[in-house]
Amino acid sequence: MALPIMPTTIFFILALVCFSHASPTHAKQLLNHPRFGLTLRLWQENKVIPVKAKLMAVTCICFSFSLLALAEPALWLVFMIGFIKILIVTYILTRPSSIA
Repeated sequence: MALPIMPTTIFFILALVCFSHASPTHAKQLLNHPRFGLTLRLWQENKVIPVKAKLMAVTCICFSFSLLALAEPALWLVFMIGFIKILIVTYILTRPSSIA
């Protein structure tokens, strides 16, 4: 999944949290998903973001910001979104990359 403004990982994590409370069956399906399951399990159990996921997230965030800048929106909007993206990237990069 791809959105131009925000990485979708947060939506998977949010879905996992909601399903964990509302439908354990659906939560189990997410945790056993062939593509996203391992990453979700690492996050749920240890708050770990693998290096590959970090690289992809930061790359997508930078790319989406570049597209925003090319669209030439109001300067205040560029600064506001840029600040939010810096906070998100900082959070991503400060999470552990593996289980210690």
